[in-house]
Parts: sequence; C-alpha cells; structure tokens
Amino acid sequence: VNFLTCVESSYSSSTDVPYHNSLHAADVTHTVFALLWKVGFVDFFEPLGLLALVLSAMVHDMGHDGRNNQFHTNMKDDLALTYNDRSVLENFHVAQAFKLMSRDASTNILDVFEAEKFKSIRKDMIECVLGTDMAHHFRQIDCLKNQVDRLDRDPADWTEPAAVSILQATVLHAADIGNLGKPVELSDKWVTLLKREFFMQGDEERDLGMPISPLCDREVKRFAGPQVGFINFIVKPTFDALALLAAGVEEVVLKEIGENLEVWEARKEQEERELQGESSASAPAAPAAAPAASPPAPPAKEAKEAQEQREAAAQGSAAEAAETAAAAAAERRPPTGA
Repeated sequence: VNFLTCVESSYSSSTDVPYHNSLHAADVTHTVFALLWKVGFVDFFEPLGLLALVLSAMVHDMGHDGRNNQFHTNMKDDLALTYNDRSVLENFHVAQAFKLMSRDASTNILDVFEAEKFKSIRKDMIECVLGTDMAHHFRQIDCLKNQVDRLDRDPADWTEPAAVSILQATVLHAADIGNLGKPVELSDKWVTLLKREFFMQGDEERDLGMPISPLCDREVKRFAGPQVGFINFIVKPTFDALALLAAGVEEVVLKEIGENLEVWEARKEQEERELQGESSASAPAAPAAAPAASPPAPPAKEAKEAQEQREAAAQGSAAEAAETAAAAAAERRPPTGA
C-alpha cells in the first residue's frame, strides 16, 4: 500500500500535466492487465516477468513533467545532462521507481526477493520502461516480428530471454500507445487531454524562443492528418505484430483501431476542407475585368498535367502527415497516448 501511494503521489496533478499523470499510469496498467489475462499474453511469461511488467506499467511515467525528451534536450537541463540526451524521461522514470524503493523500507516491495531474482526483476523493469521511448519503436517492432518468424506462436517455445524481453517491452509499449485501440468515445477523451498538454509545451517553447515541437502549436489547425499517419504507421503495425501471437488482438483491439481510423480519416477530410476554405477567404480578390468571351478549353495535354499536379499535391499532403506523425512519435508520446 505504501509503495502504491507513493507511486501515485509522484505523478503530477492533472492541472499541471493533463495527460501524463496518475490516471494515465492507471490506464496503462489496466491495459497491460487486459493484454495479459484477457487477450492471452500471460502464457508467454514466468511469474517474475509478469510482476516486472505490471510494476513497469505503474511506474513508467513517474515524475513526468508534461514535456517531451526533445524539450529537455533542447533546454540542456539537468535531466538531459544526467542521461546524456538518451531516453531522458524513460531513464528518469525507472530511476525514480528504484530510488523510492531504496530509500524507504516500507515502500520496498521487492526486498522479499533474493538477490538474483531482484536483479532479474530490475533488469526487466528497466528494459520495459526504456522500451516506451518512441525512438526505439521501429527497431522494437522489427525485432519482435523476427522472433515470431523464428519461434512461431506457441508460448512453450518462447524460452529464450532475449525473445521474452522484446515481447515484454512491446506489450508495455502497446499499452502506452493503446488508446486508439479503445472505443472512439473513450479514445477522444484521451486526445483532448493530450492536446492540452501538447499546447502547454508549445506555449512554453514559444515563450522561451524555442522551435515549437510538432503538434504543440495551438495556432496550427492541423491535427487529424498526423493522427491518421500515427495510426497507420505506428499504432496499427504494433498491434499487427502482437496479433501474430494472440488472436484476441485481432478480435478486440484491431477492430477498435479500424473504427478510430475511419473517424480520424473523416476528420482529416473535414480539416482539409476547412483549411482550404480559410485559405480561399484570406486570398486577395482578383481585380475586376471587362466581360469577355469564355476562354477555350485547355488542350488535353495541359489538362492532364494539371490533374497530375493535383494528384502529386494530394500525395504530398499524405506524405507530410506521415512524416509529421513519425517526427512526433520520435519526440514524444503519440498523439493519443503515451
């Protein structure tokens, strides 16, 4: 009880940090539990590994200040200097957890384990929490798919420590970005909180004269496009990889991801229409001209070139959205969850 109380109190208030607070930690812990015992990943882990994974979910954002790794690195602050610009927040979070246990016997829930078991749990927790850094996302998913190709989906074959470790970290990572795998009405509530936190960071960056991070500028009215890119390039591939091992991922989570994607694609189209309307409204009016005969239709070649340019522009917008989503992913928690 003392440990849980202290962990909860280590998270900032929802006023100061709207998203990465104790409610997010509880949500991620609940999602990890569901992935383990409801979806079916529990059979892939030994008891100590399960304990390490659940504890990691609880502490994975301990002390989060509502700013991302890039912000701390750009500030060259104490956290960035302490952790050498590498997984700055993730290193800090897991360090806070073990400092809590080491400074007070009443909060040291691991002191009942012998030295080797403690080392095993500590190693797993460090790997899991560091695995929530989006900078490791693509390598992590590739590693998991390689292990699945080698070992297939029978839990009895998953005995190699390296294979179990990458699966363990991916389960936590999936839970951390898993809000888009929940019903839209619930997912949208998390989006609102995350946008609020993003804008708070952007406001501070503007005040400090720093470059404003992707998705953090409240004056930029483009969010749905990067969100679609984030679903397609980050969230769905993560759960597609996990679905190779547990059928429940396809039946439950990927279904919800598909519904969220449909909603965000519609919002993207609406967003683009609104932006185009604003652009047209702000454009200077053309000077009045004397009535003239209708111009002749453009030659077929010119019409074809114009159509190709429009298609290229549309493709460019999609690529930009994907690039923005990837940049946002590399710097922070995803647009709907982290």
